[in-house]
Amino acid sequence: MLVFVPVAIGVGIGSVMLILTKWLKNAHASFSKIPALIGLIACVVLIVVAIYVVRGFEGAAYIYLAVTILLFSMVSFAKSI
Repeated sequence: MLVFVPVAIGVGIGSVMLILTKWLKNAHASFSKIPALIGLIACVVLIVVAIYVVRGFEGAAYIYLAVTILLFSMVSFAKSI
């Protein structure tokens, strides 16, 4: 449960991020990189919270979530170019 739930939540957030990026790119919006940047900011915030606030095994769950969001942010940023 420590691994599967945060990764599943991260996949859900990442899927929304990819769909939003694709929609903005198809609309020829100049700000199609915004979902990737928001995901990157969320990843940094989650890592800081995991290390300095929560700590321990619960913090590891936050880091799993952050890494999943980071991977989807990188894919989203690559697709927005």
